[in-house]
Amino acid sequence: AFLLAQGEEIWDDDYQARHNVGLTRPAHDNWGIRKVVFVFCDDYLKRVYELPWFHRPEWRQHLDPIFQGIGLQPEKLVRCLLASIPPGVTIPPHHDTGHWVRFTHRVHVAVATHQDVVFRCGPDESNMARVSFDEGRVVELNNQSKHYVHNGWDQYRTHLIFDYVEDFPLERVQLQPGEALTQTRRTVDRAAEAGARPVPSYLIIGAQKAGTTSLYEHLCQHALVLRARRREAHYFDWRWNGKLKNTRQHREFYEKFFHKETLDLHPSLMTGESTPSYLLNFPIVLPRLLRVLPHRPKILVTLRDPVKRAFSHYQMTQDPEGSPAQKEARGQSDFQGQSFEQVVRAEIAELARLGITPGSAPLDFAERYLKEGGRLELRHGGHSFVGRGLYALQLAPWLGEFELGRELMVLRLEDARGPGGVQAQMDQVCAFLGLPPEEMQDTSAKNTRSYGSMSAEIEDILYEFYEPFNQNLYKLLGRDFEWGKGRRKKEEKEQAQN
Repeated sequence: AFLLAQGEEIWDDDYQARHNVGLTRPAHDNWGIRKVVFVFCDDYLKRVYELPWFHRPEWRQHLDPIFQGIGLQPEKLVRCLLASIPPGVTIPPHHDTGHWVRFTHRVHVAVATHQDVVFRCGPDESNMARVSFDEGRVVELNNQSKHYVHNGWDQYRTHLIFDYVEDFPLERVQLQPGEALTQTRRTVDRAAEAGARPVPSYLIIGAQKAGTTSLYEHLCQHALVLRARRREAHYFDWRWNGKLKNTRQHREFYEKFFHKETLDLHPSLMTGESTPSYLLNFPIVLPRLLRVLPHRPKILVTLRDPVKRAFSHYQMTQDPEGSPAQKEARGQSDFQGQSFEQVVRAEIAELARLGITPGSAPLDFAERYLKEGGRLELRHGGHSFVGRGLYALQLAPWLGEFELGRELMVLRLEDARGPGGVQAQMDQVCAFLGLPPEEMQDTSAKNTRSYGSMSAEIEDILYEFYEPFNQNLYKLLGRDFEWGKGRRKKEEKEQAQN
């Protein structure tokens, strides 16, 4: 009687938007299902919204006895609404999705129904049993199961539907009448908080040929991550616009690499880019980044056995496949006709001539190898095959600005190999970025090539060259990456025998 006395206008979306808060439920709205929402949450339970009508006494005098009857504290509610299905409408078999579903209990209370309303539920479409709903009956259902509804009645069928969690508190926000929300399929944000998240939230800075593309693509599978307009922005090195006059102009120019308009409307979403040369080009990238992005985005670094990285890098420059622009970006023309051994021997000799040793400081590396060597002026990735593997010299300046573990995360490509490796690594990355964990649907490696093996001789030369530099990296990070570990054990055994 109370519901009927409210009149038909309470079901009108415009009326709700003015007097309560307007919300969309795309599938249900398409089926013509009317709604009055009291409590709602986003798909990841990051925030629970209590709508104005949830706190109105005239509604609570009818809602609270139901909650009390099943021993439910209202603070545990994450969703609560009245749903009214038009006559003749069928909701096909479906099940609820989203992170929140696994942590909630679903309860239906029949408010206005009839024997001609059919509700079926079951583990799959071929095993769905009819559920009996008399008016006033309270039924808990597993909303991960398939369910189906057909309203064969000549009137609207109305249920009170609510979901609750056993563990709380969650972040709860009390909305004001007429307040606007912005929604995506998985997110709900207050319109008043538009632009609250600075862009971007993270940068993948390297190392080149160490899994940066895979890391970026795997992250973009997350429902709360929005792909950038350009994966490799290169703004802080290759594409720096020196014509711009001030920091604000640089920031606005850089933000064009992202879908900022969408991100501003939906601050629950985040975005990032992946430019693998940023790690190497720290002398110019770091000061520019700190100036243009004072919000200090999270920094992700993925590293790989430097011997295997160098060989993969060389193979990239020799790849005949790709567009002219791709080949130019790889620096393919610079090393045509040179073998991997020739390239490696020449660069090791150059490093020796420049005085770059395991005892060198990052400043020495920057001045002699990068600046005097002309590498900072290059606009392609086909150089520094050996130098890019001197990770400690490149990482130390970044760690001087970004705290390891809290602001900067270092990953090892080899940890993503093997069963479950990618998922385990992505769980760590999500935790670092403040994202809820999500199962990766595609864990395949990206931007890979097939090629033969390097010669044993050049492999030995590289492992011997990198070993003291690797030890510096392990000390810097407090972790042994065990590159060339089998070779080290063999050498130690031979030395012991001698």
